[in-house]
Amino acid sequence: MPNKSEHVPLLPNITAKIDQRLAMLKQLSGWPFAVDVIMCQLTDPPNLCTQEEYAKWDRSCDSCDTFVPLGTNFNGLAYSTTKDGKWITICYSLCDDCFTRAQAKA
Repeated sequence: MPNKSEHVPLLPNITAKIDQRLAMLKQLSGWPFAVDVIMCQLTDPPNLCTQEEYAKWDRSCDSCDTFVPLGTNFNGLAYSTTKDGKWITICYSLCDDCFTRAQAKA
């Protein structure tokens, strides 16, 4: 498997989710924030979720929503950009199948 620090192209549905997250950040009260660096996850866990629901959300692929059990390869990635002078990093995870599809786009 290739070095995970390499650039991995974004899948179209991940690009759409990133655009939604960036738009949501700009709609929050207090934008632009007083900090210069913002780091967040691509999605949020369900409101008032149980521990089981949180665990499923935390280990699900952000592209296809497949649950990836502990002990199985789960690829953590990050997308970074600047908006209004703020450095924004959005973290997300892909299952091996989606990670392979993204790499094939390179």
